[in-house]
Amino acid sequence: MKLWKNNLSEFSKHFICNSCGIEVQDSKTWYCIQNRPRLHNAIFSCGAVIKYIRIGGMSQLVDLGAQYIEKIKEVRRNLKTRSDTTHNLNSSHFKKLWKNEKGNMMIMTLLASIDGVSLSGNTNLNLNKLWPLTFSLVDLPTAEMQRATNMVLHGIAKATENPSTTFWNKIVPMVYTDVEGSRHAIGNATIQFMIGTWIADQPAKRSLFGFKACNGESSCFYGLCSGTHHKKQGPNRETERPDELTILDATNGTNGFGTIPPRIVDFVLPYDAVLDLLHNAAEGIFSIVIRGKLKYITEIERVILSESLASESSQPRSDLFQNDRSVYLKFCDEVIVPSQFEVKNITNCSEKLLFFRFNFGLAALSNDSLKPEARIKICSLMLILNILYTKAPSSSNRFFAHLTGAARWALEQASPTYMGTKTHEFLCHLPYVIGKFGNIAPLSTFCFEHF
Repeated sequence: MKLWKNNLSEFSKHFICNSCGIEVQDSKTWYCIQNRPRLHNAIFSCGAVIKYIRIGGMSQLVDLGAQYIEKIKEVRRNLKTRSDTTHNLNSSHFKKLWKNEKGNMMIMTLLASIDGVSLSGNTNLNLNKLWPLTFSLVDLPTAEMQRATNMVLHGIAKATENPSTTFWNKIVPMVYTDVEGSRHAIGNATIQFMIGTWIADQPAKRSLFGFKACNGESSCFYGLCSGTHHKKQGPNRETERPDELTILDATNGTNGFGTIPPRIVDFVLPYDAVLDLLHNAAEGIFSIVIRGKLKYITEIERVILSESLASESSQPRSDLFQNDRSVYLKFCDEVIVPSQFEVKNITNCSEKLLFFRFNFGLAALSNDSLKPEARIKICSLMLILNILYTKAPSSSNRFFAHLTGAARWALEQASPTYMGTKTHEFLCHLPYVIGKFGNIAPLSTFCFEHF
């Protein structure tokens, strides 16, 4: 597929220096030198030039809104009559948009996402990667929000290195101009699209918001948390550094921000970004890798709970999950679930979470050879996952606070090395994020990954 050989206009193609952010005419004949565009016969370049194909996505958004307009209106009616309290639009963060609607005006809320895709399948080589920038429509019925067919593409960055904060500083204003700058008629309603928040994996999110690396001091998005590779829970960032104070931190490069002030804070603050269930859970503390039929192989460097299935050659962080591997697998195999929940070969992150929700969690509940602390940890996470994948109403986030607290206590007592960035965010800040956005499962990047 010749992705870049098309009839797009020149306006849709942007060549941006990843070092200084200046836009040049063509990545093949221009280099960026000392913040000035020069012809290709110059010797030294300021930085790599990233090509961004800017589609805009507005026509796709309008078509999507027109396709689902009746269902969207039904969601609105249910929100206004309070017959649906579980939809994400009912959360404290999103309701601020649609509650300002007057007359036939409808404000549609978008969730924006960026993520990297290696064309070669090997990110260690100096080969091209793509970074799609996509939207999902939060106004859809919950069951429709995670469909990959309902994703909308704004543009794609193509580069041989990860886009920097400087690059995204050039792209972000384009995104908001393309999306929020116009209104459209659909039936008897006037539609305006607004970006409610952003979601991404750790590297992309840190680049977008100009944050330090995961091992940087105070580099947690949601709190002023101490620690480098292993975090300790600290004061809530929104409480301690609200609004202008966080923007000041971004400008000055303090409290977790890097040296380049990010433009995104003019629109969304870091503590108003969604915690991602895919990267923080499925690729983090819940991750179990299966190779072949019923053959479980653990990744101890990246995984926490899989230590209970660790082979003898693996070196665990502690003896918390010390257990007879064959016994645990026997318990997993004995779990009986409805056919739609059976997992025999884990091939993706969705199946990892499904396996943990039933087989892995219930095995811990039954396996008395596990330490009590380990069983508390695993069962707490199993309950958290299952409540995220139901429509059960919750009057508060105390459920998540108690269970994440129990799981965090068990891990911290065993070894502080468990509390890497992904684990820290999930166990320390999930209740806060749930309180702000509601159930994060419909907002996760699973749909963007499938897209």
